[in-house]
Amino acid sequence: MKKVTLFLAAFLIAGAVKAQDSVTLDMQLLPNKKYDQVSAQNMQIEMAYGGESKKMDMSISMKGSIQTDKADKGMIPVTMNMLMSMGMKMEGMPDNVTNNKMDIYGRVKQGEFVPVFDSIIAEDMPSTAKQAAMDMVKEMLTKVSYPKKTLKIGETFVQDVPVNMPLGGGAMKMNNVVTYKLTRIEGKKAYFDVIHDISMDGDLEEGMNMKGSGKGKGEMVYDIDTKYPVVYNADMDMVMDMEQAGMAISMKMNTKITQATTVSKGK
Repeated sequence: MKKVTLFLAAFLIAGAVKAQDSVTLDMQLLPNKKYDQVSAQNMQIEMAYGGESKKMDMSISMKGSIQTDKADKGMIPVTMNMLMSMGMKMEGMPDNVTNNKMDIYGRVKQGEFVPVFDSIIAEDMPSTAKQAAMDMVKEMLTKVSYPKKTLKIGETFVQDVPVNMPLGGGAMKMNNVVTYKLTRIEGKKAYFDVIHDISMDGDLEEGMNMKGSGKGKGEMVYDIDTKYPVVYNADMDMVMDMEQAGMAISMKMNTKITQATTVSKGK
């Protein structure tokens, strides 16, 4: 009897260990959930032009939540509440800080991760700024996609994120090729190493052209039960070269991004 008990214990342990060798990635927004999010983006920039150089620090912090209601005919209503603060410090210039509160409304197809937003309320923002914010949210979200597949430890998947951002009188095209590698599974969380390979090209306004490239690394933590990435960190270095009216401008930038999400039962 003792040998049988030991055999069963060994069998169950082996099965548990085997179950931790892979994870099924199936990111989605679930109905009747609340996703509380805190994120920060800090940029250190050094610009050189005309024999001079200046340093600038920029920060963007966001605190808010995504709330989902019950599914109706295969669609889940989504509300995003966001408080965003942007700060800038530059040598020779006064510090500048702006705060904006936004409520964005939309829906997501049941079983999908990326919502479609169609309206925004932001009392402190002019209509043009609100439309620009809405356009940027749509542009960023529509480019994000994750595969629905099972990965073993050591396997990777690649995410291609092209973004076209209007800036001033022109636009900047940025392509971010992101490689995710599953490194370990602990409990109900899967850990991924993340590698970024970035290229940029754009005509920002009349007479100003820009090219750039960058690389970075970070980590993503995927919560298996809630089907959501609850931690995302990145550290990226980029170099950019611009030219305006015959003047060459070079820029080096380091960007650190942190984002944490807590998923709970909705109202």
